[in-house]
Amino acid sequence: GEVVEFTTWKVRAIGDIGGAGRRGPLGPRQEGPAQPKARRKVYLHEKGGLATVPIYEGGTLGAGAKIAGPAVVEEETTTILLLPGQTAKTDQYGNYRVESR
Repeated sequence: GEVVEFTTWKVRAIGDIGGAGRRGPLGPRQEGPAQPKARRKVYLHEKGGLATVPIYEGGTLGAGAKIAGPAVVEEETTTILLLPGQTAKTDQYGNYRVESR
């Protein structure tokens, strides 16, 4: 009859995405600027409310792609929100390096 309170949770997960993981090089480098697949309204505190930002499909970006925030990058297993003043660049393995300008 006592109340149970959980104060700490630890989780370990291993997922199988059907071999679609980026374990090797992406292949060709990004040619020209990355093209957004859409534009969507996103709440950005820095902009004082909703702002229309470009949405990029991460799986279509080549190595060396550069994306300047504010923007959203959608991947199969995650979503990256780039705030104003941030830039993301992909490496040859599909990793994102996010830096502030």
